Amino acid sequence: MAFTIAGIENYILFFLLLLLSIVFANLVSTIVRTALERRTEKKYAKIVSRVVQYTIIFIGIEFGLYFVLDVQVGSLLASLGIAGIVIGFASQQLIQNFLAGFVISIDRLIELEDWVAVGGIPDTGVLRVKDIGLMRTVLRSVDGQLVYIPNSALMGGKLINYTQSGFVKNTFSIAVKSDQDFLKVKKIILDVLGKYEKILPNVSAEKKKDYMRLLEVLKLGKYFERKVDPKDFVPRVVIMDLSDGKMALEVEYWVMEISNSKYVKSEILRLLKEEFDEQKIRLA
Repeated sequence: MAFTIAGIENYILFFLLLLLSIVFANLVSTIVRTALERRTEKKYAKIVSRVVQYTIIFIGIEFGLYFVLDVQVGSLLASLGIAGIVIGFASQQLIQNFLAGFVISIDRLIELEDWVAVGGIPDTGVLRVKDIGLMRTVLRSVDGQLVYIPNSALMGGKLINYTQSGFVKNTFSIAVKSDQDFLKVKKIILDVLGKYEKILPNVSAEKKKDYMRLLEVLKLGKYFERKVDPKDFVPRVVIMDLSDGKMALEVEYWVMEISNSKYVKSEILRLLKEEFDEQKIRLA
């Protein structure tokens, strides 16, 4: 059926039908989500409910175009010419975001409340996943900013998931006078780190159980040249430079809570400062 111009009554009826479709879609989506949340994880319930919601709206639009306005989508796009091409490109982007969102959810690249870092956007640091939609993902920075990223950008760029990795390596540099005894300084640093419960492998019994489970379940050995051993995560101290009358050291340690890594580092430095003062270790 060719594209024809409908009367004003038909347009009013079409918009009423669209409005009813949206209301009905939201109602059904809420019912489906509520029912599924009792049987499965919230993120899967949300995905299925949104698919149902958009499907109902799409069917309502198709029904209204064809039966109310007497419009065939193919004929309409052909009659629009260049506008049809623009709409086609826009639809392609929407489809890419939709498919990317579907893959992210099914492949579980990220999940709600995961801590991630995303490449290809201005540096916002570590972000927490707050919502995974069909078209975009909502992230929140540690200072409360909300970041909206198209799902296709997540799939096409660099994505680091700190939560799924379970732990992350942190380092900091510290310099002492070159005449200080390195072994003594190293022992002080390792003693301080060895007593701090928020770094590996000194975590609480409950967290240590999670840590060991990660080593086993994630099979992290495939990312290393040899079998992973808990000793791989003990703190280390190395000399980086000896010049200008100072000894520059680099301290390496592992944390399980990436969101608190800045505060963990601050607390470690505070404890080291107190211990250095007590042991008469001179900083450079």
